[in-house]
Amino acid sequence: MMNKNCINQLQTKLSQLERERKQVLQHLALLDRKITSITESIGIMQQKQEIISSHNTPYFTYRTNKHKFKCKVTKTIMLILKQQPQRYFSTTELAKLLLEKGNQTDIVTDEHCKSVRGALHVLRNKGMVERYQAPNNTHKITWKLANFD
Repeated sequence: MMNKNCINQLQTKLSQLERERKQVLQHLALLDRKITSITESIGIMQQKQEIISSHNTPYFTYRTNKHKFKCKVTKTIMLILKQQPQRYFSTTELAKLLLEKGNQTDIVTDEHCKSVRGALHVLRNKGMVERYQAPNNTHKITWKLANFD
């Protein structure tokens, strides 16, 4: 009788462990599917980037939207110009100052200057900044805070 009771307990424990094993295997299969899905997603994202960059030309670069400055460009330009209202700034100088304000160590690129130039044109249309172009040099354009007399 004692022997039969022990066998019954062992069989119950064995069936319980088999059920547990089945659950663990199902969970492992689920984890494997998730890992496969994530690796496929990473592969697709890398392919998208390669496809996008394969269409680049010397005149136009396809890219996702990437912020060039960590600060608000127009607002920060106004702060810089208000600190020295009588001084004329070039777009490169303003871009460098914006990078310093945002604690960025980037080198000033043409894209930075384009962003600054766009913000300056918006401010000029609002009458907040003045544009100065030397009569003998058509390429040197400087900007300063407009006089509000």
